[in-house]
Amino acid sequence: MTKAHDEGDVVVPSRLRVSAFLHRWLDEVVDPGDLSDATKSFYRTQVLKHLIPSIGDLVLAKLTLADVDRLLAKKRRDGLSARSVQAIHATLRRALKHAVRWGMIRHNPASEAEVPSPRRDEAKVHALDRDSIVRLLGAAEGDRLEAMIVLLAMLGLRKGEVLALRWSRVDMDSGVLTIDSSLYRKKGVGMVLKEPKTRHSVRSLSLPEQCLVLLRQHKRNQIAERLLAGPDWQDRDLVFCTPVGTALDLKAPNVLLDRLCDAAGISRERVHNLRHSAATTAGEVAQGDLGLVKSMLGHSSIAVTIDMYRQILPESQQRLGKAIGDYYKRGIV
Repeated sequence: MTKAHDEGDVVVPSRLRVSAFLHRWLDEVVDPGDLSDATKSFYRTQVLKHLIPSIGDLVLAKLTLADVDRLLAKKRRDGLSARSVQAIHATLRRALKHAVRWGMIRHNPASEAEVPSPRRDEAKVHALDRDSIVRLLGAAEGDRLEAMIVLLAMLGLRKGEVLALRWSRVDMDSGVLTIDSSLYRKKGVGMVLKEPKTRHSVRSLSLPEQCLVLLRQHKRNQIAERLLAGPDWQDRDLVFCTPVGTALDLKAPNVLLDRLCDAAGISRERVHNLRHSAATTAGEVAQGDLGLVKSMLGHSSIAVTIDMYRQILPESQQRLGKAIGDYYKRGIV
């Protein structure tokens, strides 16, 4: 052995193929990991559909940054969106981190790869304007899940967070809502609660008066449903649930929003766009203090908040410019 090898500067050459390593990563890291079924399925799809067919025959120890760059560039030429290519890259980078930890390679060649940025139309980041939000909330008046749509629009909760919300986490006296779990579908089990992905997602939020009023009314309505259900009621302490107390399906907010958008006479929106709308409003109310916006949304870092604002700010600026023009137009003969 050389002195460099003894000091750990050289990784022992191996004929292990990338495909064999990726299968091992799926079997030993992903499958037994504390991940949602959707996340496990996501990684498996990236590995089996994209990574192994493209670079599976390469020797892991000889995999280079150039190989990774060629892979991503080819996927882009094949017509995949920038966001899809980002997903492939993220999966490979995460897998190769374990190859480094296991001593199979010296460094992670995917860590410095050039990843395409999604175009604005691909990212589909969009915030509803104030008029659309007002019309949407107006259409929701009296709906069984009115309080849900208001929380999504005003506080920017994630879909899984609002579905996992429990009454024990709502302090009506102090007007504080605590987010500490998310709802997801577990294969063979059904809808279950889990901890958020990051510690930053755990947060307490001050409830606007409108939200408090609606939550109190929602609780009264739920008590009536509970009496009507009788012995069929299953007490899960969920704020938003079925008429018998069980968890709503993950698609419930999507169905609700589609119906309300139609009733309000506005174009259909993604549920996540309500989160962007809440962020925009919060940024304006907080006079640009993105630190406050970050804490409200539960972002892992201020960089995530800034990146989101970078995408939705042009729309806000356009609306601001139009509003300024309309303001002065009224004073011009």
